[in-house]
Amino acid sequence: MKQILKYLPFALLLAIAIAAIVYAQKQQKEAVCEQISILIDSDSVGNQLLVDEDVLQMLAKHNDTVGKKIQDFDLLQIERRILENPFVLSAQSYFDMHNTLHIRITQRVPFVRIIGKSGDYYIDTAGRLLPLSPHFAPRVLVASGEIAEAYTKSYNLFAKAENDTLPAKHTILHDIVLLNRAIAGDPLLQAAIEQIYVLENNEMYLISKIGPPQIIFGTIDNYQQKLQNLKAFYQSQKSQENWDLYKAINIKYSNQVVAIKK
Repeated sequence: MKQILKYLPFALLLAIAIAAIVYAQKQQKEAVCEQISILIDSDSVGNQLLVDEDVLQMLAKHNDTVGKKIQDFDLLQIERRILENPFVLSAQSYFDMHNTLHIRITQRVPFVRIIGKSGDYYIDTAGRLLPLSPHFAPRVLVASGEIAEAYTKSYNLFAKAENDTLPAKHTILHDIVLLNRAIAGDPLLQAAIEQIYVLENNEMYLISKIGPPQIIFGTIDNYQQKLQNLKAFYQSQKSQENWDLYKAINIKYSNQVVAIKK
């Protein structure tokens, strides 16, 4: 009898713990979503391509709203649906102990705007094509002119097709991205160059905000050396003193810079 009494407190504690777990599970099954909290990470310059209301509308479309039982939410499916939005890079959803549904979204970062023969769209830093946002127009470099490629949903310039051993088809968009990456990577060039214009033969010229406004660039071949030549021209004291005399700079050939007078 004494042996039984010795273990009685432990048995009572175990029974209470089991009862608490069962009660908590029952409460969890009956618990409903009390609130929805959305956090959308914008990029370093505050580009907000989608807003909370966009996400709430996506949730409401499938009745994932405040008042719904938590056990009836399919969080994985919610994340998949959010990822269908072209502006979303990643999405995470979870409930906290206060029955609040948290949704955390990382946006894609627009890198260049294409104004072509088949419409307007953006390309992000990873080569993904993005439509225009109804909420915000990011201030990025513009590429225009003879660009025939149209916007294609979920298309990435650098992604190979499934089971495809060949590289992705090369287009003028690849050249634009390569060139803009080099421009964006240099503070002087980024401050100077505001537009890329594409000609019919895939040659390009650049529009500059400082010095002569037109820069004859040619094709993407030797683009890094051409940009180095352009940078050296910008930094030359003699060139700066005579900027007003020139209407254009020709850096089409990688071994020379030709200033064209007005």
